[in-house]
Amino acid sequence: GGGGGGGGYQRDPDAFASFGGGGGRREAPAGCKLYVGNISFDMTQGDLNQLFGPYGRVNDTYLPTDRETGQPRGFAFVTFSNPDEAQAAIAALDGVETDGRALRVNVSDPNGGGGD
Repeated sequence: GGGGGGGGYQRDPDAFASFGGGGGRREAPAGCKLYVGNISFDMTQGDLNQLFGPYGRVNDTYLPTDRETGQPRGFAFVTFSNPDEAQAAIAALDGVETDGRALRVNVSDPNGGGGD
């Protein structure tokens, strides 16, 4: 007989807490959220708003920072109110140089799959 108990598997509470943080706002339609890569480390959310503002209504900007150092990580997310505006921003800004770096701008797909 006798079934052995399951060993000491402990879920890391930190890793769990950082998953899905950021308010569960889910109203943005697919294709509205852009990943912006290769940005300058001194770029601020205000800079992002100025950069993307001309192409539509920016609902949200997010600049991730390193947990250890608090330094920016060199990329950001910008959410527009609709996908057409997001596409316009991609067309206008992807590959454009700011601060001597060529921006990378593309749709941030939360599902990781490409539709068309």
